[in-house]
Amino acid sequence: MNNVPVFKRKRCIDGKVVESKSYYCHWKDESGRLILINLKSPDKLVAQSKALAEVRKRGRQEIGLEPTDKEFTNATRPLAEHVAAYLQDLQELGRVAVYCKDAKRDLEQAMAVCSFRRLADIKPQPLQRWLAGQSGLADRSLVNKAKHWQMFMSWAVRNGLLAVNPLAALNVPKGEGRKRLRRSLTVEQIGQLCASSPEDRAFAYKIGFGLGLRRNEIRQLRWKYFLLDRPTPILVMPPEITKNRKFQPLSINPEFAAELRQRMGMPEDRVVKFVPRPKTLAKDLAAVGIPYCDENGRYADFHALRGTFITLMQQNGASVSVTQHAARHSSPNLTTGVYSDAAILDRDAAGFKPHVETTGLKMKRRQAKWTTEWTKNSTANCQNSSKTVAECRNENAVLEVVLQRRNPTFSQDVAGWRKIGATGFEPATSWSQTKCSTKLSYAPDYLVQHGDGARVAG
Repeated sequence: MNNVPVFKRKRCIDGKVVESKSYYCHWKDESGRLILINLKSPDKLVAQSKALAEVRKRGRQEIGLEPTDKEFTNATRPLAEHVAAYLQDLQELGRVAVYCKDAKRDLEQAMAVCSFRRLADIKPQPLQRWLAGQSGLADRSLVNKAKHWQMFMSWAVRNGLLAVNPLAALNVPKGEGRKRLRRSLTVEQIGQLCASSPEDRAFAYKIGFGLGLRRNEIRQLRWKYFLLDRPTPILVMPPEITKNRKFQPLSINPEFAAELRQRMGMPEDRVVKFVPRPKTLAKDLAAVGIPYCDENGRYADFHALRGTFITLMQQNGASVSVTQHAARHSSPNLTTGVYSDAAILDRDAAGFKPHVETTGLKMKRRQAKWTTEWTKNSTANCQNSSKTVAECRNENAVLEVVLQRRNPTFSQDVAGWRKIGATGFEPATSWSQTKCSTKLSYAPDYLVQHGDGARVAG
């Protein structure tokens, strides 16, 4: 467009048509609305030149090649004012004080090191160099620092301060892996710790490994959140004090619920007045001969009590989905891979794979076909073996013979199988093959019937 029509506005004043002194032009925005632009020039040639420049400028602004006037004004404002407004919005949204404090710290540190004074000064390269210079931090800490800046820039785009997010493709350098490895405590160690510690600290430890709560959640816990008069006692924490900001009731062990009833206070009272500090926990552990950091560099800090809660649940036969629900994790990999302590878990309980039967027709046909083929192969293996089932005198020997025939390299103690039972129901999970409730039953050769002589069913 080399020529933009310009005109003088005509108005009727006292019955006379009066023209404006300066020229005007029209601009149609994306919504089709006609906008009148004052070119502020009485000369037509100058007005045409201004109109052409104005139309080109607005066209580039619409497609994001040039900032709007509002964006340009906000980009030249001091960055500290935008950060203060961002932190104010976080508080109004209900973010916890710790998150706001960490966000303010990371934003202000990077502003000082990278010399960010305005929004227009923010570039990904200086921020990447600042992140790379944070030596001694774990991967998760570096990701959190980068996320604080990315969230701040996304907030600026949503509020019209910027057209695009310059940190959308920010590369976060790798840190030193997990900075602190934790270990779970055994039941005996937990008993020694609670027996030797003062009553108030022992109760805080019991809350930690008995309910699997985080330190900040325990600090904000109130007695009104406990519903102990129900047939199944539960804990109902408001979403604003939980980490994932979700409403999720937690069931309480009946024995622990009885102790909570004895200590019940006023509804608004804190359950735990003071959560022990790491140094205090280290002293309590040292008093009973438990190292705070073992020879493998794994710590038994307060958050390790949450790992103890998860490990004890799995040790007592709870399924992964049940343990994930109690721990309030978003992924089962986090429950089993990070919080479960393999050194304490009884691996013998994982020796049997359940045979799945579901109400879905397609899955039932698939599982029925698999079961038929598996049973035929197992029967053929039993007939070809020189050892007969009749020679076995007890349940463990029968199961071990069947396993050795199915896979000669697989042999282990199968006492953990009796803890689970032959059948049961498994809730549906996001990572399972089916989205409905699943019935569990063990393959026919694993079922042992007791009688005058032990035999393998099927």
